[in-house]
Amino acid sequence: MSHPVITIEERPTTRDGRAQQWLRGRRAMFAGAMAAAEIVAYLIVRPNRWLAMLAVIGVLALCYSLAKRVPAGIGRDVLWIVALAQLGLIALPILVGVVQLMVAVVVAIALIVLFVAVAIRFRK
Repeated sequence: MSHPVITIEERPTTRDGRAQQWLRGRRAMFAGAMAAAEIVAYLIVRPNRWLAMLAVIGVLALCYSLAKRVPAGIGRDVLWIVALAQLGLIALPILVGVVQLMVAVVVAIALIVLFVAVAIRFRK
């Protein structure tokens, strides 16, 4: 009969260790706040959608590649927070484009229905 292994994790004793643990525990919250701030900035500034998507993809790729190379610590955690925010933000320009496309399709269908209704009404 094997006994379960008990692991006791000690709290970090150094100032950097405590800061890193605090930051890691709040990583998703900071990424969400950063993404929300970027969404507000996007809606106010209204940059070109393709340019915005390229910038987001570029920052995401840069943060991901740097986070893989930076040693464990606060710097890596900050890079992962920025990468998570960009990952959440990349959906915005795509979503705006999809919504615009859906509205255009609905308007086109409505115009076709209107033209058909007018044609049926005035046919002899």
